Amino acid sequence: MSYEVIENFFDIEDNRRLYEVGQSYPREGFKPSEERVVALSSRNNKGKQPFIKLVEDKEAPKDDEPGIDLEDLKKDELLSFIKENLNGEDAPTKGKSEKVADYEARLRGFIEEGLVALESGE
Repeated sequence: MSYEVIENFFDIEDNRRLYEVGQSYPREGFKPSEERVVALSSRNNKGKQPFIKLVEDKEAPKDDEPGIDLEDLKKDELLSFIKENLNGEDAPTKGKSEKVADYEARLRGFIEEGLVALESGE
């Protein structure tokens, strides 16, 4: 399991190492006790506040797919991704999650409906 730092803190069990908001906890090479993780993720510590939160591991890409989160792409980046990867053809969906397959279907519809207007300068 991995955790994300939500409040800056010095870990007294890790040579007073500073962990800053947004960093992963624990660092590579350090294995905290279960008690320490419980304390840091609750109010049961000297600071009386949680310092870390559990981060759900994202599903790993399947079939050597690139790990691209299509929701984070801007419109021009999305169009570029479509042109490079779909080439106007149906993309294979074997081994891909339903969510990715659904995105690809939506993207193909976007190409058919919106790409022509964008290329003509509208």
